[in-house]
Amino acid sequence: MKRKERTQILIHCSLDFLTTLKQKIESEHPIRVVEDPQLSLVMVKMRESAQNSLFYFTEMVVSECKVEVEGVLGIGILQENQLEKSFCLAVIDAAYNASLECCEMLTAMIREQGELQRKQRIHENQQILKTRVNFETMDTE
Repeated sequence: MKRKERTQILIHCSLDFLTTLKQKIESEHPIRVVEDPQLSLVMVKMRESAQNSLFYFTEMVVSECKVEVEGVLGIGILQENQLEKSFCLAVIDAAYNASLECCEMLTAMIREQGELQRKQRIHENQQILKTRVNFETMDTE
């Protein structure tokens, strides 16, 4: 599983699930906090299509944290005030960066969550499509 796919799944997971993964890592390996979870303000870049130039579109509040597991750095960054989640993400990221043996088990759990999220998105899309209006079948007088 690639880092981008793993991160996309983990960001949408519940805090309870992330805490469970963090505790599995924490029980086997010491964690050193490099940078405590904190709120930061970042600028969001956008590309203007006509002139193909970059500009700053807006500002966004993010939660970020940095930790070390077995001497390897892990980073957790996500939108809004979610300090605990950013800490869990940093620990999981550090575990994968350090290629710990527990990562295979974590990957299976993350894949399972990814499948649940995919089914949830399909269900939500089906609910939205039920409300769709077909203008071709409307009578015109």
